[in-house]
Amino acid sequence: MTLSSWWESGSRVPVHTREGESQLFVWEAGRGPTVTLPHGYPGSSYDWSQVATNLATRHRVIAPDLLGFGASDKPYPYPYSLREQADLVEQVWSDLDVSESAVAAHDYSASIAQELLRRGSPCLKSMVFLNGAVYPALHRPTDRQLALLGPHGDELAALITEEIWTVALAETFGPRHPLTPQQAEDLWRAFSGQDGQRLAAALLHYIADRAVDGNAWINAMETNTAPTAFIWGPSDPVSGEHMIAEVERRMPGVPIARLAGVGHWPMIEDPAAVSSTLIYHLS
Repeated sequence: MTLSSWWESGSRVPVHTREGESQLFVWEAGRGPTVTLPHGYPGSSYDWSQVATNLATRHRVIAPDLLGFGASDKPYPYPYSLREQADLVEQVWSDLDVSESAVAAHDYSASIAQELLRRGSPCLKSMVFLNGAVYPALHRPTDRQLALLGPHGDELAALITEEIWTVALAETFGPRHPLTPQQAEDLWRAFSGQDGQRLAAALLHYIADRAVDGNAWINAMETNTAPTAFIWGPSDPVSGEHMIAEVERRMPGVPIARLAGVGHWPMIEDPAAVSSTLIYHLS
């Protein structure tokens, strides 16, 4: 499915934010037990497109673009926060009459999933984490992200071009499945639509959120009773083997699927392996 057809087959869901009403793009398909697929930074729901269409043969699949991402509204300036993004996921569930959902969360959304666990979200049935900073102290932001976190972050964000973007993104893909030109183009279109590149620094506020809430989120992840599993690209320079090794040490016995040679983007790099592993854990 192309990015354009993905957007054409989704819908916009109204949500209430801290500064008024906005709309989130949501792709939905399939019938059966519900699974929600929130994406990472700086991606969009389209990251999940191949996995989502596979899962939709036996599940109801909900893949939202979070506020500030993809085809959702991108207010700017705006005080983006992970807690509010969790609120908005719950609003989407309410709008779509979801009473129970599994969640497979990547990167940025791993923290959103941890927040949903922390607050005991009644819809949350089970959890699968993919390459995120589930232990924030081990997160290794890229040099470009560190620059965006500096005092001139907004000015630097405005200077991001597709070429700069592609070079930076390629560094986070694993050796088995390097970034292709089409993938780079799709990721850039989703990111830069509505002048989305200007949000690159503002959306990085998630790092500050983790500094405040990280310990509570770790505790919620480690002590929750919902079925939990991990699908991981160990070649990820940001949250790779060093992160999943800590999961293995602190959560002995939890199911872990390491995808050899895969980097930060398992659902893009090896959608077949992610699909089959998810179907196993969701069955």
